[in-house]
Amino acid sequence: MGEATSGRMTFTGERTTPKRPHVAAALAAGTVSVTAAAAIAVMLDKLEVRAAAAALAEAEAALVTQAAVLSLDELHAVLRRAEAELDPEGLAEHVEKLRAERSLRFREDPTAAS
Repeated sequence: MGEATSGRMTFTGERTTPKRPHVAAALAAGTVSVTAAAAIAVMLDKLEVRAAAAALAEAEAALVTQAAVLSLDELHAVLRRAEAELDPEGLAEHVEKLRAERSLRFREDPTAAS
């Protein structure tokens, strides 16, 4: 969480801008909880290689705004939808994986009456 919200220290002793500036600002202002901020940052970090930087920045701003008024459960639902929108190919892969893992077993119960 600290890496996403504090920026890095350069060789000259200056701090760079945070990786997640909207999350950092909301956290500093106290409008989102640490748990909500971490959930947003983790989801965005997961998609960093699969989605455009501009789309992630836009999503970050929108998610932080919504996180201020949502419960944590509601935020998780919004995060899942945002992830699906930002990475539709990843969603398709996940759905296919779930489909491949499904199974159904039948067995006879010898104690059951016919």
